Amino acid sequence: FYVHDTYHQDALPQDKICLQIDASTAFGTGHHGTTQGCLEALQALYEEGFKFNNVIDVGTGTGILAIGCSKLFNIPVLATDNDPEAIRKAEEN
Repeated sequence: FYVHDTYHQDALPQDKICLQIDASTAFGTGHHGTTQGCLEALQALYEEGFKFNNVIDVGTGTGILAIGCSKLFNIPVLATDNDPEAIRKAEEN
């Protein structure tokens, strides 16, 4: 994964799943250790051949994990949050 925001100016790596995430008022920029660790865990599961039929991201924040999982495994992911601003931001991302 390669996480960047709207203001990123450099060329995006072609060998990574690029996630454009603008956090603003919602949690989840991809720079926090737990978010990074979750993305690394998803990558490890993918490399081990895991397949998923149903995935839910509870407390999605910006939607970064839901978006990453959806792109990596090519599946729909249900993302939920109880914060209206997080829901707005996740939909935007």
